[in-house]
Amino acid sequence: MALDALRELKQALLDTYGGFADGRIKKIDVGDRFIVDKRTLNDIAADSNVYGWFCSMFLEVKQSEEVILTMLNIPESAAVRAWLDRYGEPFARYGFKTRVARGEQGRLIELAELIEAITAPGNRYDVKHYKYSVPRVVDALHTLQAALTKGWSA
Repeated sequence: MALDALRELKQALLDTYGGFADGRIKKIDVGDRFIVDKRTLNDIAADSNVYGWFCSMFLEVKQSEEVILTMLNIPESAAVRAWLDRYGEPFARYGFKTRVARGEQGRLIELAELIEAITAPGNRYDVKHYKYSVPRVVDALHTLQAALTKGWSA
């Protein structure tokens, strides 16, 4: 039963993201990591890495009832930092991991709203690239929440 639930979750994520982070992996039972930041070729620099301003997002699916979201270079504000302090585990430079259990995926929308507030009309922010990166992060979090809800709905 748990293996079937894990496969259903992975299949929902495969349907949304098109494949595993390691494109060589094709078997659903082998892959467990997804790139969920919606990157395109335009986000990749000449050195084959994403640009420094880009917020990278990865999802690890090792269990059917819980996933681990890793974000690097997340747009920050006091409210976002408070959310990260509550739910996140910091690591590396400007990175954090958060565990999302089945039924808790609404927290991703909460995070998306806090990030979106950074560039809301009337707000001033010092990091110029937030004008472009914030909407993309918000969109990626909404897409991830929808994919998790689909995968956990069975």
